[in-house]
Amino acid sequence: MKHQCKHQGFSIISTLFIMIVLSTLASYMISINSAMHISSLMSIRGERAYFAAVSGLEWASIYVHGNVCNTQDPNNPEITQFTQDGHNYRIECTSETWQEDASPFQLFNIKVITSQGVFGTEDYISYTLQASLSGKP
Repeated sequence: MKHQCKHQGFSIISTLFIMIVLSTLASYMISINSAMHISSLMSIRGERAYFAAVSGLEWASIYVHGNVCNTQDPNNPEITQFTQDGHNYRIECTSETWQEDASPFQLFNIKVITSQGVFGTEDYISYTLQASLSGKP
């Protein structure tokens, strides 16, 4: 007489359950790993954009000569745009005359916007710096 087991097929169900749980866990770990990779990549690109903005600010401070915003665009001397090393630069310079004691002086407001990539895509990065510089009294 044959002996029939009531638990027949139970090991297949438990094996499938364990495989589903492990594959779900593995896919979750892969997504976390790729998110960490993208995060570190964007952090590096953000630092590059920051230093590009700092260099643009230094460049703009050199061009504040003779108490005027002296940029390279003759049609609009307050805005300069150029591209260097893959970064797009937009430099805006406005000036105001202030009076302190008996001597007037110029106050220059410089805004530098650097960007890289195409706006709206995931690899787009942008950084903005502003500074105020005073001219000679």
